[in-house]
Amino acid sequence: MSQISKRKRQNHATVPRSPNFTKTSSKNLDRQYLNEGQPEPAVDKFKAALMKSMAKNEDKAAANPSCTKASTLAMERRRLELENKRKQDEAKKKEDNDRIEKQQRVSV
Repeated sequence: MSQISKRKRQNHATVPRSPNFTKTSSKNLDRQYLNEGQPEPAVDKFKAALMKSMAKNEDKAAANPSCTKASTLAMERRRLELENKRKQDEAKKKEDNDRIEKQQRVSV
C-alpha cells in the first residue's frame, strides 16, 4: 500500500545511458604547441613589455648614475663644514679649559 500511495515521480528512477559518441576523422594538427618537436618558448605580450621596460631602466641607470659630480661636490663641501665645526668646537673647549685652569691657579 505504501507503494501505491507514492506519487509517480517518487517511484520513478533514472536509468543511466551511455552518451552517443561520434567518430571524427583523424588528421594532423596545425597547432605547433601540440605537434612533436622542439617547442618554441612562448613569450606573451606582458612578458615582452616587461623585458622592454627593464631594458629602458638599464639604459637610464647607465645614463644617470646615482653619484654625480654635483652630489660628490656637495658631500665634500658638507664634510669640510663638519671638520671646520669640529675644529672650532675643540678650540673653544681648549680655551674654556685654559680659562678654568687659570682661574683655579689664581684662586689657590
